[in-house]
Amino acid sequence: MEWIGIVYASITAALFGWWIPKTFKQFDRGALLFAWGMKVVGTFALVTLFTYHYTDRSTSDIHRFFDDGMRLNAVAFDAPLDFLQILLGWNIDQETFRTLNFEQFNAWIKPYDSGYNDNHVMIRLNAIMAFISGGYIEVHSIWFSMLAFVGLLWLIATFLPAHHRSFALVLVTLYPSQLIWLSGGLKESLLVFGLGMLLFGLTRLREARKALWIGMVLVACLLPTQVKVYFLLFLLPLLVWSISMDGMKVRKPASFGALIALLIAGTMVLELFGISPMEYTVRKQHEFINHASEIQAGSTFDVEKMAFSYTSLVAHLPQAFSSVLLRPWPWEDIDLPSLLLLAENILFWTLVAIAIRQYLINEIRFEWPRWLIPYGLSIVLLIGLITPVYGALMRYRAPILLLLIIALSPYIRSLNKST
Repeated sequence: MEWIGIVYASITAALFGWWIPKTFKQFDRGALLFAWGMKVVGTFALVTLFTYHYTDRSTSDIHRFFDDGMRLNAVAFDAPLDFLQILLGWNIDQETFRTLNFEQFNAWIKPYDSGYNDNHVMIRLNAIMAFISGGYIEVHSIWFSMLAFVGLLWLIATFLPAHHRSFALVLVTLYPSQLIWLSGGLKESLLVFGLGMLLFGLTRLREARKALWIGMVLVACLLPTQVKVYFLLFLLPLLVWSISMDGMKVRKPASFGALIALLIAGTMVLELFGISPMEYTVRKQHEFINHASEIQAGSTFDVEKMAFSYTSLVAHLPQAFSSVLLRPWPWEDIDLPSLLLLAENILFWTLVAIAIRQYLINEIRFEWPRWLIPYGLSIVLLIGLITPVYGALMRYRAPILLLLIIALSPYIRSLNKST
């Protein structure tokens, strides 16, 4: 980290701190400034962590994307047409470009590429930001954190009425995953921005079909397809199902039965067209296990490789849930990432217990979106099936925990009124 970059990033953060309260007036100004200030602290903490603890820039995500973005940005001055072609993704073939070699990039080519590479959008965005950042990673990180913060505000505005929003903002901001892993130049920052834009735009679109909300939804659909596309692939069918069940006034127990039937039918249709969710999931797990072994990833834990069958996939679901939301157990051999995950698990289940208490004992009621639980459970299980590294689990699950904690926040807030 360079002091000039820190000063430039601090000025950028201050400008965002001036702009955010003027734009999101439905939140308390003090809560907004506190939350954004903590977000900036988390951003600098993330850059420090990836600079001085994870010192290999070729395996550190924010540095891989940043370094490749700077390499790509240099092409703009040597071959502007090549740069534009790469940004737009037109006919990208190594032989087309004489001004750069993708083999020299750290993240453009994945060691295990299943035909979907979500590194490219992060590299392209870093290349664009480099025109105004001065080439300082601290400035890039503040920009990405701002996107994640705006996405968070949109999500809270979508889920909660006005009187709950400021409390939820402070609660979520102080949650470890949101503070660290949803900051800086990681894919999850862009994902939260896209999810927030999509859900907020859909909410406004249902109220008034204005061109602004239509455009917002269309742009938002593009963002999750560029990073972690499965978040969108799981969300859109569940939104359609939820809206349909609400329109027909189907009670939740019956609607969940309909969801299971639709899930089975959808899987059969995909198999008929030669698209196997099972094969993709199993292959991704094998690739992740092999890659973690090759780079000797820290906080790796032993998982049994799944066989290429739906029976094997279903049999591994309890282990997947346990890996994401329960493990590591206190008696396991725990390193620093695992210890952080254990502490966050204790915090998460404490919040869940408080919410259940308020629901059962004090009869606090708050209506969750019908799609939230099946959506969260689907993402949790998919991450648990594929990922054998605790550090990666903590980061990948962060956007889902963000949604769940927003939903829990009215119950946590009500604790103050009932004690």
